[in-house]
Amino acid sequence: GGWSQELRDWDKTTPIIAFEPVRESFDVLKKLGLDNFVCKNSALSDSSGYASIQVSGTTGMASSIGEANSFYQKLYPDVSVARTEEIKTVTLDSLEELRNKSIYLKLDVEGHEWQVLQGAKKLLNDPESVIAIEIETSLQVTRFGEKTHYQIVPWLETQGFKVFHIATPGTTRQG
Repeated sequence: GGWSQELRDWDKTTPIIAFEPVRESFDVLKKLGLDNFVCKNSALSDSSGYASIQVSGTTGMASSIGEANSFYQKLYPDVSVARTEEIKTVTLDSLEELRNKSIYLKLDVEGHEWQVLQGAKKLLNDPESVIAIEIETSLQVTRFGEKTHYQIVPWLETQGFKVFHIATPGTTRQG
């Protein structure tokens, strides 16, 4: 949600499609009333259907389809699961509104990046579609089913993408 607001402040005219699977967060985003903004109450994945998401009790930003492993729990001992929700999943390739458009893809899906990319193979293989991808990847597996930076980045390079910046933990992006 915060990213959507930030992007809208930066560019008021380009359409934004946001995906927010957690119902409570989705309702907040919908009420913002941002121009040229569509929020879908679903998660991106490698298949369309349904999945369970673990909703964080401490911060909505840590909700995830993948269950946290012991390494994650050591890194973030204050993050807890408040409840589990059944959510709808969709693939980027299944979305008609993305066809024949140039898009910027921003993924912040808490360890589910690989699955989202696998559900976007057609889109990623169209040189006119995806202009750039911003993605957060872990250097070490923190959730079950997660692929690391060392698996995702080389795969993206085989799809024709080039890495132009890697931020290290503790750094911030500059505008």
